[in-house]
Amino acid sequence: MTYELSDFQILSLMEKAGETAVSKFCMKQGITKSQFSQRAAFNQFGETNVRRWKLAGKVNPHKKGGIIYYQVSELEAMRNLNELQEKHFNHLRQEK
Repeated sequence: MTYELSDFQILSLMEKAGETAVSKFCMKQGITKSQFSQRAAFNQFGETNVRRWKLAGKVNPHKKGGIIYYQVSELEAMRNLNELQEKHFNHLRQEK
C-alpha cells in the first residue's frame, strides 16, 4: 500500500512524532505522570473526547482501588491524531 503525503502532512507528522518522543522521555525520567485518573483525563483531554475514545477502544482504562486510570501516552496519541486530522481537513478546505 502506498500513501502520498503533502509537505504539510509530513511536517505535521514530524511535529507530532517529536512531541510524542519528548513526552515519553519525560515519563521515563519521572518528570511527568504516566497515568491520569479519569477526572484528570477529563480535565486535560475533554470528557467527550475521552469517552468517545474509550467507546471506540482507542484507550483502555483500568481500575485500581476504585479509581479509573488512563495511560497518558494513549490519551496523547489520540489527541495528536485528532489534531492531525483537523489540520489535514482544514488544509484540504483551504486548497479548494
